[in-house]
Amino acid sequence: MPFELGLFLGAHSFGGPKQRAKTALVLDIKAFRYQKFLSDIAGQDIRTYDGGVEALIAEVSIWLRTEARLTEVPGGSVIATEYAGFMESFPALCRESRLAPSEVTFLDFKRLAAVWIEQVYGQAQ
Repeated sequence: MPFELGLFLGAHSFGGPKQRAKTALVLDIKAFRYQKFLSDIAGQDIRTYDGGVEALIAEVSIWLRTEARLTEVPGGSVIATEYAGFMESFPALCRESRLAPSEVTFLDFKRLAAVWIEQVYGQAQ
């Protein structure tokens, strides 16, 4: 999504105080690949990861705890374990909602996640 990243960086540099206060996590599975698409991004902290879901979750978890200062966010391995449990339950949740997994929209996914959290933890978060 080089275009969207460029829009974000432009708004961050030239926008008002609200836009300048925003931060972003930029990830890629190959180091320096971004330079082919966005040569002007030098100086940004581009993080690389191995392309796996667990590594992605770990990077986001670290970023949320450090950059976003959300200290209550658990470590990546805990989140990855919970995500694996949700995805294991996902087909059944879809059946209960009378949805094919391929039909699930973002809002459906969000609702199904809330249902799963309620079932597992007894409270929606």
